[in-house]
Amino acid sequence: HHFLPEAITSDFQVHWGQHFLRPEFVESTYFLYKATKDPHYLEVGKKVLKALQKHARVTCGYAAVKDVRTMKHEDRMDSFVLSETFKYLYLLFSKDEELFLDINQFVFTTEAHLLPLSLARLSNSTVVPVEDEYHEFLDADEDVEFAQACPSTRYMFPDHLSTVEAAAS
Repeated sequence: HHFLPEAITSDFQVHWGQHFLRPEFVESTYFLYKATKDPHYLEVGKKVLKALQKHARVTCGYAAVKDVRTMKHEDRMDSFVLSETFKYLYLLFSKDEELFLDINQFVFTTEAHLLPLSLARLSNSTVVPVEDEYHEFLDADEDVEFAQACPSTRYMFPDHLSTVEAAAS
């Protein structure tokens, strides 16, 4: 087959033959290349790109494959094809200096949106001075080594009393 089917059986037979051009394989390829710099992953990306061009390209874009055994198309292209699949292919083959932003200053959400690491701060105490009985346990700058970590909900939602309340808003 030219594409992985949506599902296979325990003995590796095609169970669901569709291939919607989902991004997960390309996403993994991108992150593995970024982590290892192994040129094998660039070759994998080239094979994916060639397969997309040869088997999924249609007049007005790209079409999902109805069945990988017959390679017939569906009359659809989900939004994730452009917003995720091709974003990861673009990033896989781009050099850092060619990008208009420093990709290392972002983390990707599960939908391939960029979340700036600048939302993180040295510590919650440093960012938002809190003087109440609920937050006394935090020492200022106790987590300096995690300066580029998860965003501080107290920084992003300073008017909320708790992180649970902030996350719920």
